[in-house]
Amino acid sequence: MGKTIKMTAREIDKEFTSAKIKNMLAKAKASEDDNPLTPEEWRAKARFPNRGRPRKKSVKKDIHIRLDPLTLEKLKALGRGWQTKLSAKVDEWVSMGVI
Repeated sequence: MGKTIKMTAREIDKEFTSAKIKNMLAKAKASEDDNPLTPEEWRAKARFPNRGRPRKKSVKKDIHIRLDPLTLEKLKALGRGWQTKLSAKVDEWVSMGVI
């Protein structure tokens, strides 16, 4: 804020003429800070952060298969991520032309 100055009524009338006041009001109306955005303008200018994990180019499909219990036991013995390892192996077979 600016500093406070003391003026008499006559000094105020002399300092702030009607033309000067009109000029000050015109400048104030032209200021973007004094004119808030409409909701539509705000949404157009707003930048929203992307939330969550980035989307992959190819999304895997969820399927259900029936496996022999011994086969399933051996797959689970591979440890965490056995489904991903199985998927990679099937992808490899497909690319080789086995399937």
